[in-house]
Amino acid sequence: MDASSMAIRVVIASNKEISSHLKDEEERSQKKLSELKKFQDLTDVLTQMPKVQCSTSEEIEILRQIIGYTKSEVKEMREEKQKKISKEADKITQQYEEEYAKLKQRVPKLCEESEKIRQIMELNLEQGRAQRTKIEAKVNRLEEKQEEAERLRREWQGKPVWQKILAWISYILTCGSDN
Repeated sequence: MDASSMAIRVVIASNKEISSHLKDEEERSQKKLSELKKFQDLTDVLTQMPKVQCSTSEEIEILRQIIGYTKSEVKEMREEKQKKISKEADKITQQYEEEYAKLKQRVPKLCEESEKIRQIMELNLEQGRAQRTKIEAKVNRLEEKQEEAERLRREWQGKPVWQKILAWISYILTCGSDN
């Protein structure tokens, strides 16, 4: 009797531990879903990001402040600087547009992957909840059976051996029909 009671307690403890692990997994899944939502929000912002405008007004102003050069030298320096700045600005703008185009091309694929992962996580979350519910129900049934076994043990403790045997046979037959 004590061995059966101990075995039931071990099964209950094991099932409670599994249930606890499933709950932890559910919480981790919720966090992942939250991170995926943040990622999707970031990709939405990326697709709506405005293009950068380059300006050379600051460089021109610095050249204007240069003292000691003749007007023609300043004009020449200004034109060279403007050409150089213009080339650099065009190069930076082109690089930005290329990078932006690459990122924009990747966004739909990343969104699709994100959606697939979100669906998988939600499915795992639902399955984990269902499994946890099933295990908790099993734990409750086993606890009820253990309580019933303890009640029967106390009830039949002072009875003769043949009555105990009949009681156990009856209990085992009823437990077997529950499964």
